Amino acid sequence: MPAPPPRADLGAIVAGEVCAARALYELLEVEQQALRGGETDGLPGIVAEKAARVEQLNRLAAERDRVLASRGLSPDRAGMQTALATDPAGREWWNRLLHLASRARERNALNGALIGARLAFANRALAFLNQVATREPGLYTPEGVAQAGPASRSRASV
Repeated sequence: MPAPPPRADLGAIVAGEVCAARALYELLEVEQQALRGGETDGLPGIVAEKAARVEQLNRLAAERDRVLASRGLSPDRAGMQTALATDPAGREWWNRLLHLASRARERNALNGALIGARLAFANRALAFLNQVATREPGLYTPEGVAQAGPASRSRASV
């Protein structure tokens, strides 16, 4: 399917990007709170919503790039600066977008670090459990039922 014709108003496109970036930034805050609180059950839904918001941002950026190309400008910061040279409101939206994008990258990096820390903790816990299982065989049956080991004593022998 061919791409829709680009809207000529870059300021409106960038304003839409700011709204989408703000929604993503707020979602990253929700993700961060879930990670800090250990509420991992909701993370798959958050990840799916993040992907949808990123896709929305990608669509808007592609539309912005098409408008720049239709004006003979490069699809980068320099092209935007040229395009918005006579549009103070559009420049303000662009600066907001750049600021939000920077903050979202920082928050996403912090969330990644939190995920890494949780993963490291889980790996250490699994390693510990594996050590215990190899030192004391027979704590559980293959069905997961606890069983007495060779060093156990009954209460009657005490």
